[in-house]
Amino acid sequence: MAQAIINRAKQGNISISNPDSFEAMSGYRLKATYSNQKIVIGNRRMMENNDIPITEGIDEKLSGIENEGKTAVPVALL
Repeated sequence: MAQAIINRAKQGNISISNPDSFEAMSGYRLKATYSNQKIVIGNRRMMENNDIPITEGIDEKLSGIENEGKTAVPVALL
């Protein structure tokens, strides 16, 4: 996933520097801080564990993606 983000940024001539902090966890989950902004990427449980609410509308969108046989990965910028 990270490589796809980097590749897309390069295509758009967007400069990317290293994050201030980075923690990768099993199951396609990660936490990072970049320019004093906390970034959380993961699943519903990851969001809950970080006190990030999943609204009914977001939950419906995630379920729709999952019902198509795809993996839904919420991203939160705090």
